[in-house]
Amino acid sequence: MSYIASYVVPFAATTLTDVNQAFALAIFLAVLGIVYVNSGMIHVNPLLSAVGYNLYEVESTDGMPSVVLTRKRIKRGDILSIIDIGDDVFVEKE
Repeated sequence: MSYIASYVVPFAATTLTDVNQAFALAIFLAVLGIVYVNSGMIHVNPLLSAVGYNLYEVESTDGMPSVVLTRKRIKRGDILSIIDIGDDVFVEKE
């Protein structure tokens, strides 16, 4: 939510009397709604969501927490084939 809040601040000072500002606010709220509806994940990143990625916090079989980027929805117990891209950050192989 703190990530989204940085986008909300510019709209707080706008007046809805200008059609362009009202249209921009409507687009922002629509995108925000789509992101929240489509995000069954722990972390929400609108840019990753816009290009079709989901971001999950997962736990390995040895109990270590990690972050996985994937284009599909995963659920508890799924086994993933992943590629290490950084410190405890992985991308699922497609």
